[in-house]
Formats: sequence, C-alpha cells, structure tokens
Amino acid sequence: MPKGSNMKHLATAITVLFFAMIARGSAEDLECPHCAAMELGQLATMLADDVLRDMVCRVSSEHFSPARLSSALNLPEGQVMRRINTLRGWGLIRSVRRDSAYVIVEPIPGEGARTLRRWAAKYCAVGGTCGGTQAVSKDQFEEKNTYASGQVMGSSRITELRGKLITVFGGSGFIGRHLVQQLVKAGARVRVASRNPDASNSLKPSTGHGYVELMAVNVHDDALVRDAVSGADMVVNLSGILNESGLQRFYQVHAEGGHIVADAVNRADISRFVHVSAASADMDSPSLYARTKATGEQYARVNFPQVTIVRPTVVFGPGDQFFSHIDSFSQYSPIMPLFGGGKVRFQPVYVGDVSAAIVRILEDPSTSGRTYELGGPRIMTSREVFSLVLRHTGRHRPFVSLPFWVAHANAEILQRFPNPLLTRDHVKLMQGGDVADPEALGFADLGITPTPVEEVLPKYLGRDRRDVDFEAAY
Repeated sequence: MPKGSNMKHLATAITVLFFAMIARGSAEDLECPHCAAMELGQLATMLADDVLRDMVCRVSSEHFSPARLSSALNLPEGQVMRRINTLRGWGLIRSVRRDSAYVIVEPIPGEGARTLRRWAAKYCAVGGTCGGTQAVSKDQFEEKNTYASGQVMGSSRITELRGKLITVFGGSGFIGRHLVQQLVKAGARVRVASRNPDASNSLKPSTGHGYVELMAVNVHDDALVRDAVSGADMVVNLSGILNESGLQRFYQVHAEGGHIVADAVNRADISRFVHVSAASADMDSPSLYARTKATGEQYARVNFPQVTIVRPTVVFGPGDQFFSHIDSFSQYSPIMPLFGGGKVRFQPVYVGDVSAAIVRILEDPSTSGRTYELGGPRIMTSREVFSLVLRHTGRHRPFVSLPFWVAHANAEILQRFPNPLLTRDHVKLMQGGDVADPEALGFADLGITPTPVEEVLPKYLGRDRRDVDFEAAY
C-alpha cells in the first residue's frame, strides 16, 4: 500500500475523479454542456428549496417585480428577495431599477437566460410543467445524484451551509480570513463586509472565484450595513479593534457599530446571527475595550434575541497579535518584564478552532440564543507564555518582575506611536487576565477539541518556523 505523501496523492486523485464523474453525469442529465461548468451545489440548493425552483420557473418566462413574486408565491417580500439574490449571485438574473420604488427582475440576456429556461424545463415544482416539459422531482434527482443530498464521501455536513449566503463583517481581519476559508469549504457563499476590501483580495484566489464577494462597508454607516445584510441568509459580526486610532474608537466600533449591525439583522430576513465578542467583556471592567465589548453584546441581544454570542480568549495563530508581538519584543529587549510578578493568566485559543466553532454554530440551529466562551486547552501564566516564546525562538533573556505601575508608565509613552505594542487600556485588561469561564458553554458543547499551543507555535514562530499554507493553517 502507498504510504505518506503517496497515499495523500492517491486519495486526492480518487476524490477528484469521483467529483468529475458526478459532474459529468449531471451535465449529461441537463443535456447542456454549459452546465458542466456550473457549480453542482447550485442545483442542490435549488432542488432543496421549492420556492426557489418555482421562482426559476416563473422568472425564466416573464419579468417580475419582487412584490409580484411575493404575491404569487404567498411569501414575505424579504424571503423572495433572499432567493432573488441567490439567483443573481449565480449570474442568472439581474434586478433593473425602473424608478425609486419599482424593481424588475429579469434573466440576464444570453447564457444566463438559456440556463434558466433549461433548469425551469426540467426542475420546476414537483409534478408541474414549464415550457411544455414535465418537471423532475427533487427525489428523482437525488436518486441519481448523491451530491445533492449531501452523501458525498460520507459527509452530511456539506449541505448545512451549501449555497447559503453569509455576510461576515470584519471578514478581512485575523479571525475573519480564517473563517471565510472554512465557510467556503463548507459550501457557503461569503460576502466579506470590510472597511478595507483591498485587504480581502487575497481571499478570492485561495477560495475560488464566485464564492467570495467583497464589499466596502463601514459599520458606522446604516445604509451600507443594510446593503451588506440584504439577501443574506446568515450574518457574522467580527468587527472589532484592539487599539484606538483616529476615528476608530472602541465605543464607536464595538458598541455603536454592534448596534447598527444587529438592528440591520433584525430588520432583514436573517435566519442566524453570530456576534463575536471577547471573554474579557465586562461592564464593570476598568478596561474600555472590555466595557464596550460588553455593551456590543447587550445591543446584539436587544435587537436580535436569537443571537449567538461567541467570546474567545486571546486568539493566536499565524499573523496574530499575541505570540508574534512577544516574539518581536524579545528581539530587541534585553529583558522580559514580568508585570505583576508574571502571574497574569492567559488561555490562548487557536484561530482555526474559533473559526470552526463559528461554522458549527451556524450549522446547528439549537445554538441560537446561547453564549459560548472559547478558550484553549491550557491556562498559562505570563511567565510561561514568555518562556514558551523564548524556547521556540532560541533566545535567552532574563526575567525581571515589575509592578503594574511601571507597565502603566511605559504604556503612556508607547501608546503615542502607531500600532502600539502596549497601551494603558491593554495594561488594565491584562491585570484581569484572559481566561474562559469554566461553567460556560464552550468547545466541548460544540464537539470540538481545542488545539494545544505547542502544536501550532513552531509553524510560525522563531527558529522553528516554516512557510505556512494559509488554507492549511487550521
């Protein structure tokens, strides 16, 4: 039997051949060479949604307004718009605004219209007809195509998010980049809403064209936030900052921004909403960061009671601002300062595990209305954290125990520089530690085993570092 990398290559080849055979069978069934290039997941989504199939039938033969479709299908207009955006995302229809209040939905001329007519002719509502052709039922299709029913390679999870449009606010950030990758692997279409969409361009080549949509959105702008939420099935709010600078203030981003996003979600037809906060969130904390995070949670719950709150501890991984910052500091500092005697407690959690938890939450409706605190498998003191970094980088620095007032004095100076290593608010936050509540719901309740720091740190830190494949980083 092949071993090691040969076995991996063999498994990959078999998987590719399997999917190629499925795609070929589907293309032949549609009698349409163009359909071989279409994502088979689109057909699976359509077949799993009677209303969407009915819309395909109707829109393929006439121009409709969302209001007329809503009346014809006896559904709220918001649900109709969600499906309109699904078809629009597939490049099959377009919305033509006639005036400020009236929108026409029509097929995109050319291949989009022809594909719509072919789909309508064969996959309309069960037992119905369209264009004079008898429709094929969902069950009949699934008998011939196990991919549509989520039985590929023994996986049932593939259909949970497949075809869903998920808006991720802050999707270009540290956690967001990893989350977008995992959502795409789960079959979702992702709309990345970010202040700086250029920072998200790297996501598109690594996730596949057509899966990721980039939008320039500032969470302070109600109209832009509503546009980002429009047509989405689910929303994740990852918006947050670690340092204040310019117009980016803790209260404006965490509290007011959280309120605007939650309000937009409440007004839209959204099935799931996940608000990512922090384990340190506390209305009574001396840290403004922690207080505004707690305020953001309150706004999310008031506007959308079914919201799921995710509260990770300090998050680590390639590109983090925890171990990587300590690594940078140790390169230039002759000592390692242990503020508070090196007894401050941390529970670092791997970014890939946090992303996997959010995906699991979106897949499981029973998580609605709950709060999950996500911490790594090990609680470490600041002395242990520094020792770990020094060990992996091969550096030797003496530890010097210092009182917290020295940290505040240093922070007063450092916080005046761009992207500061330490601020006074950081020190206030540090004094309280960063550990998950052992009584709260966590990874175990989601069926996830958190990754130890020691398994990940060598991949990106110091002398043991090696090139990290972003997609394989979790």
